[in-house]
Amino acid sequence: RLDAASAYRAGLVNAVYDSQEEMIAAVTQTAREIADRSPLAVHGAKEMLNYGRDHSISDALHHVATWQSGMLQEADLKASMQAQSSKQVAEYEDLLPLDRSMI
Repeated sequence: RLDAASAYRAGLVNAVYDSQEEMIAAVTQTAREIADRSPLAVHGAKEMLNYGRDHSISDALHHVATWQSGMLQEADLKASMQAQSSKQVAEYEDLLPLDRSMI
C-alpha cells in the first residue's frame, strides 16, 4: 500500500491534488485536450495501448507502425497543421459509427 505522495514519487500516478475539486478540474482539462484531437488518432492511441498491454514490445511497435501507415488521414493532418499555425483548435470529421452487422 502506498499513500498518494509515495505513488507519485514512484511514478505510479501522474499527479496528486489537494482536493477533489482540483482533481476534477485537472482531469476535465485533460479530457478537453483529448477531445480536441483527431478522433481517429484518439481511437488509434487507445487501440495501440490495449494491444501493447497484451503483446511483446516488439510486436506492439510493429503493430503501431503498421496501423499508422494505413490510418493517417490527410484531412486530419491538414486540419492539425492549419490549426497549429493559426493557434486555433482544429475541427475534425467524426468517425463513422461502427456497423455491428459487419462483425
